Amino acid sequence: MAFQLMIVSAGPWLWLEQLQDALIRREQLQLVQGMARAITEGDLAMSHLQFSWPLAEHAHLPQHADAAKDSVSGQLRRLARERQARGYIFMGAACRQWVHVPPALACLDIPSTLDMLTEPALKRDAWQVLQPHSS
Repeated sequence: MAFQLMIVSAGPWLWLEQLQDALIRREQLQLVQGMARAITEGDLAMSHLQFSWPLAEHAHLPQHADAAKDSVSGQLRRLARERQARGYIFMGAACRQWVHVPPALACLDIPSTLDMLTEPALKRDAWQVLQPHSS
């Protein structure tokens, strides 16, 4: 079992998407930036990282699904604490399976960036979910 997640920190949200081909495209980041800017006042302080499982530098760790969830969730808890995040925005359903969402954080589901880039009409669906959470 191997997977990669794109994790973007922008404004008070952590944006997550499972990568189909282990590539983060500039267009994906530009789309996240545009959506984040639409719902965030002030500085986005946007940054991103790619989380790859299994962790190559920790080959001694268990490789099963629960270990993956624990590892992803630990990384997200740390980022959420550092950024004082309001919650997670799952872009596409695939990434949700790898995350334990803390009860104190909001959790929003929108289409994946790749789906929105190939089917622009899906951006309306995303906006309907995001708009009530604009600050």
